[in-house]
Amino acid sequence: GSINAALTGQLPATMLAVLLVAKILATSITLASGGSGGVFAPSLFLGAMTGGFVGTFVHSLFPAYTATSGAYALVTMGAVVGAATHAPITAIIIIFELTGDYHIIPPLMAACVISSLLATWLRRDSIYTLKLRLRGLDPFKEEDPNPLKTLHVRDVVDRKPETVDAGARVSEVLDVIVQTDHSELFVVRDGNRLVGSVSLAELRRLFLDRDILEPIVVAEDLADRSRPRVHEDNDLELVMRLFSYRDIAELAVVDEQDPGKLVGCVRRRDVIEARNREVMRRDLAGSMPGTISLVADARQVDVGDGYAVTEVGVPVAFFGRSLRELDLRARYGVEVVFIRTRSREDDRSHLVVPTADEVLREGDHLIIAGPADAAARFASL
Repeated sequence: GSINAALTGQLPATMLAVLLVAKILATSITLASGGSGGVFAPSLFLGAMTGGFVGTFVHSLFPAYTATSGAYALVTMGAVVGAATHAPITAIIIIFELTGDYHIIPPLMAACVISSLLATWLRRDSIYTLKLRLRGLDPFKEEDPNPLKTLHVRDVVDRKPETVDAGARVSEVLDVIVQTDHSELFVVRDGNRLVGSVSLAELRRLFLDRDILEPIVVAEDLADRSRPRVHEDNDLELVMRLFSYRDIAELAVVDEQDPGKLVGCVRRRDVIEARNREVMRRDLAGSMPGTISLVADARQVDVGDGYAVTEVGVPVAFFGRSLRELDLRARYGVEVVFIRTRSREDDRSHLVVPTADEVLREGDHLIIAGPADAAARFASL
């Protein structure tokens, strides 16, 4: 075949160049159109043609000091395979097994190592791992087995905590706690200067004595100043430990630069919900490559037990709004697993794992998971 002819120096430089360009075009068109094709054989062919082409010119210029074009073709075959797969040792062994010649080992080792280092420097992914990254999976990212370690307070913070002024009377405090769904009341001074907090359990004991305490007790007297406070950069594992340690359901979130400034609160139920979402995302990611491919073709794929994965375009009403603001899980019963968006740099489609603050843009597509009927309703928006 053509490779054997290149290795034995039977092909002229012109034919080597034509075959090189033709192979690149043929392989690209075949793979891009969905045809069957591999990586190993095309790499060998391209390496043989390139090495033979270069070797022909080098040997014609310095015939007394250089090997024949076939030697260049052989070494370049290994170099191209090593660079494409990021596996220089594999390439060296394969080429050595093809030839059985020990004299080819030194130049072959040098070429394979240099080509692999250069390919890794230019792009971290090999031809195999690149396919995974294009599907939204990072083969080099090692996820922590504890999902709470990968989530942070900023992902679940409630920017509107229930507050009461430090000078408020007992009746005012009780009126606020009766009307809210929060289990913790944060006592503040001057708008957002945190004094402490009062729990619903503690306030229950005040109902019977409210008339007695009304003229002498204010909210500041009831505030517990020993409650722990967290920052937005703290991970949720720490938050859950604090919940368990103090047996409380809400924690104050304060500014990291100004620990006395209240910026929000974090609730135990929100942390648990965030953990469940992350576990669901990881479970889906395990089987997502095949599912994503099916979704791209069929738009909706049933995954069993009445659940489905669906890809939908972002409705016009959602443009410029964050996932936190839209709260699709509460409003529509679906979870956004991935967002298919186009890069501004190369206009290519990429899958991204969204955060709660991800802002949706025109042209984005949401890959959602949830009950099949809820997914269908959302897709019809």
